[in-house]
Amino acid sequence: MTNLDDRITRNRKILERHPPGNTGRAVALCSLAASLRSNFLQTDDTLGLEEAIALLRSSLDLLPTGHSDRSDSLHGLALCFNYRYYKQGTIADLQEAITFGRAALELRSQGHSRRAMTHYNLAIYLSDRFLELDTENDLDDAILLHRSASNLCPASHSDRSSLLHSLALCFYYRYYKQGATADLQEAIKFGQAALELRPQGHSHRDLTRYNLAVYLSDRFLKLGTVCDLNEAILLHRSALDLRPAGHSDRSDSLHSLALCFNYRYNRQCIMTDLEGAIKFGRAALELRSQGHSCRALTLFNLAISLSDRFRELGTDCDLDEAILLHRSALDLCPAGHPDRSDSLHGLARCCSRDRHSKQGAMVDFKETVPLGRALLELCFPTHSDRASTLYSFATHLSHRFLTLDTDCDLDEAISLHQSAPDLGHSDWLGFLNQLANSLSSRFVKLEAPADLDELISPAVLYWIFIHRAIMLTLGLSTSCFLSSESEFRDHPANPGVLAVPHTFTTLLPTSTLGSANLKNISDVQDAHPDHAVSLHKLLIYVKDLADDVDVAQVVDRIVAIARAALKSCPTGHPDHVVSLTTLATFLLHRFQQRGDVANADEAIVLYLEVLELCPSGTLASASHLHDLAQYLLKKFTKLAVSTDLDDAIKFEQVALALFPQGHPDHTVALNNLFNYRQLKIGRVASTRSARPTGITPGSRLKYLIEPIILDVLKKIPPRLLDLRTGKLCDRDSQITQFEQSGEYNQLLSSASTMDALAPDTTHIREVVSTYFRYVTLSHRWGRFEPLLRDIDGRDIYNLDPTDGISKLQSFCQQCCRRGYLWGWSDTCCIDKESSTELQEAIGSMFSWYQQSALTLVHLADVSGMGRLASSVWFKRGWTLQELLAPRTMLFFTQDWLLYRDGSSSNHKEDSAILGELEQATGITSRHLADFDPGVRGDARSRLQWASTRCTTRPEDMAYSLLGVFSLYIPILYGEPAEHALGRLLAKVISMSGDTSILDWVGQSSAFHSCFPATVAPYQNPLLSTPDLTTPPFTRRIRELFSLAAHKMQQAFSKLPLAKFANFRLILPCIVHRIKAMTLTRVDINTATHFYQIQAMGLAPIDIAPSERLENAAKGVSYVLIRPLHPDLLHRVIDTDDAGTHQLFTWLEQPFSIRKLTKYFF
Repeated sequence: MTNLDDRITRNRKILERHPPGNTGRAVALCSLAASLRSNFLQTDDTLGLEEAIALLRSSLDLLPTGHSDRSDSLHGLALCFNYRYYKQGTIADLQEAITFGRAALELRSQGHSRRAMTHYNLAIYLSDRFLELDTENDLDDAILLHRSASNLCPASHSDRSSLLHSLALCFYYRYYKQGATADLQEAIKFGQAALELRPQGHSHRDLTRYNLAVYLSDRFLKLGTVCDLNEAILLHRSALDLRPAGHSDRSDSLHSLALCFNYRYNRQCIMTDLEGAIKFGRAALELRSQGHSCRALTLFNLAISLSDRFRELGTDCDLDEAILLHRSALDLCPAGHPDRSDSLHGLARCCSRDRHSKQGAMVDFKETVPLGRALLELCFPTHSDRASTLYSFATHLSHRFLTLDTDCDLDEAISLHQSAPDLGHSDWLGFLNQLANSLSSRFVKLEAPADLDELISPAVLYWIFIHRAIMLTLGLSTSCFLSSESEFRDHPANPGVLAVPHTFTTLLPTSTLGSANLKNISDVQDAHPDHAVSLHKLLIYVKDLADDVDVAQVVDRIVAIARAALKSCPTGHPDHVVSLTTLATFLLHRFQQRGDVANADEAIVLYLEVLELCPSGTLASASHLHDLAQYLLKKFTKLAVSTDLDDAIKFEQVALALFPQGHPDHTVALNNLFNYRQLKIGRVASTRSARPTGITPGSRLKYLIEPIILDVLKKIPPRLLDLRTGKLCDRDSQITQFEQSGEYNQLLSSASTMDALAPDTTHIREVVSTYFRYVTLSHRWGRFEPLLRDIDGRDIYNLDPTDGISKLQSFCQQCCRRGYLWGWSDTCCIDKESSTELQEAIGSMFSWYQQSALTLVHLADVSGMGRLASSVWFKRGWTLQELLAPRTMLFFTQDWLLYRDGSSSNHKEDSAILGELEQATGITSRHLADFDPGVRGDARSRLQWASTRCTTRPEDMAYSLLGVFSLYIPILYGEPAEHALGRLLAKVISMSGDTSILDWVGQSSAFHSCFPATVAPYQNPLLSTPDLTTPPFTRRIRELFSLAAHKMQQAFSKLPLAKFANFRLILPCIVHRIKAMTLTRVDINTATHFYQIQAMGLAPIDIAPSERLENAAKGVSYVLIRPLHPDLLHRVIDTDDAGTHQLFTWLEQPFSIRKLTKYFF
């Protein structure tokens, strides 16, 4: 037995001496758990670990909050759950470790002797969760905790090296995730510090050296500093020395060393480095046998090194071995593997280009073509390598055509080359070269005129011209081999002429222009009469590609050309506006490169001049307005002058007003305005470009449109937020906004095509209704909510962001992003100081939510990982109707992120979220998705939905249900809540006759004893209805039942429906007189009396009334009152057995006693 076993045995005996209730039991539990935890680390005893967790949980129950030993139990529990996570990989254990770790940290405040260790362990748990779930905030928290722990551990502390090592790892993880060089620098700094504290002989020195080498090699890949790579190689070598044969991590060191040598070879082309890469790669491969998780990667890297040596030395065996290794790696990367495309690409290169170019051997097309096709399938249309893959495969097909004369290969190669230039590949001129050569080859073979026409098509010639023009712009010399399109047609069978596009010459005359010549643009213009036109075409092309092509080195020359082009296109010239915008574009590029404000200011002035030249309200003016807004935004981004952002918003608003909804650029314009607003309120957003449009107004339909507008507006709230301007609009402002909109102008402009005698009012109504689509906000009121008086006449986007203002701004931004123009919030869109308006709003609110295009629900207490059911939103009274009324609804978390980060446009159509809502509210999915308000149906269930909710003002609980029941009662703030609820229930029973709302148990109301004081007693569900299946009857029984049923029905039909009037409840009912009553028992603790009673027409029943019943001997008797349901009063009795049976079954079913009353005889 080991010392640890002795300690476990001893601690078990100590625990036996401290039975439950003993003051020392908690300490004994912790001691035994600690020894079991230590035993798990030595023996991997899982059962012992499970017991340790149970013991620590028991100790927690004995250590209340504030106990000095509670933090030890929490810390120990966190450790145990973390060990079990490492053992079993269950995320739930990791979550528990984090929970208990946080709890322990809260109890180990500043100055606690073990605070540093708690910081460290919690940081480890969080970084593990990041590696599992990719949650970046966990990694940020881990870094902060590691920093705090390191600050608490002085240089001499035994755990400081571990802290520094882990901190370096966290920074490296974040660099690997986000690519920020600063994080990589921090990883290196802390890795070096950790290495200094782990001298020769330290058990983890090899790991620290290895990790630091990885960080340095990554910095080499990032910054290209060879000294980092040299140091990384030295560190890897020393780590390898500390990992002798048999060490589990030796293959990692060998593989990383091979990579570093290959990096240095690619940088410096020294053969000894390539030999080192091959040597260490082979050694790593020997240790990574079949089944090793990294074997495929080692095979691939070794194959790359061998193919590099083949290209250097031409040794065939290297190429053959590289092909074998690539094939082996490919076998280990099945379909769907992330590295499969790399293996395919490497194998295809070795089999085709390397083998053919170096060995002069016939390429095995049976292998290489399928490889190329497979690689192309893996490179989906947006894949970064698709262009190069297309180019390689098309070139390979062209080569097979030249070798085997297969026409289908040439056709496919041409098709691939034609599709490639649109991908923006860096060698797009190469695509055109191959396209021209392939078209030429096919024309020579087939003499098809279509090939010749395509070869000399404007598209191909334009690309050739652009190449020539760019060379001229950059001051390069070229020669012309072709002077006109006619030369193509004059020599149709001359392959040399047809292959001329390979030289990428132009249609311009022969000339040589150096950079010096471009300094005097007039000299360039004098060189050829068409040169100004050529320069103008060049400027247009470069302007379109300026965002993708680096023009920094020649921007001054391009600006000079643009000024000359503008000079040659004065006011009135058809190209004057284009010349202005082109010059502005390159001035802005120069501003962004050098920060010279004069360039930006001149660009803006040029665009203002463009706006003066373009008629307002036109497509051109809208487009230029948007471009000007973009320029102002770029200037703001560079200089952070707020007036530039304000002007950008102003011009974008004007441009957006010209867009009718449904226009293809409308959503893009809204996104631009959204991004500008985000910047305005202090959030980060990216800008997007847009092209607004405008329309031409008319006037003949005004008289017809106006009443339709008013009719549509009757159904929506009288005040709405204009999401574009951030201002509140009343009815008049809403009408004015519509009459200034693109939709209105578009309607007027359609007058000429509309039948004057029978205009299409349906289309007009649809346009108006679409324009006034609005979004409602549902939320729990918080602090500093903005009221009407706070925002009336003000731009909400410019208000100081208090909690309420920030919520309102975020709501408006979310609506704007989804393409809506109008929003409504109950905080600021109702004048609560006007009792008349408040009455109208409460009565109309359900219909407003129902008519809204979308309702956004902000759950301020639900985080990204939270659940809907945890929100207090489901416990508030007003939010019940806000849940039921809307047809389209989206839930957002506290950070305004879409709940569950899904792609649904309507959470009421998402089955998973509907399930959560049903669980949180008890409301069926059918009612949640399509609720029909009113008193008809099951009024009792609707009260049950509200029974767990509450409101700030107690009387609001009744008012919040008016929309649910589609009722109206006067709003009397200040009245007792019992009266408000009583008036509502009286209205429900009077309108429906539904007596189910009398089924409750609890405190009665002061308004009327038949009603409860609150909605809480409705939490208990109604009794379920029994099966009404009709049993077979004999003829005699059937006749008796039918006769009795008809008599009973006649009696019921004479009874009125239940109603409430003059504080009296008129209730159709059946009275059951009690014949006998026996006291069966008394509960002394609750003073409750239990009786068995026998009533006429009923089976014996047990009851427990709220008060003791008087004895019949005193002349007191009791009756049970059973209200009749309205369906029973007017039930139609058929002549068949079914109707008769169902009536009697209805009467026989269990029921809740509504009234037990006494009378004297």
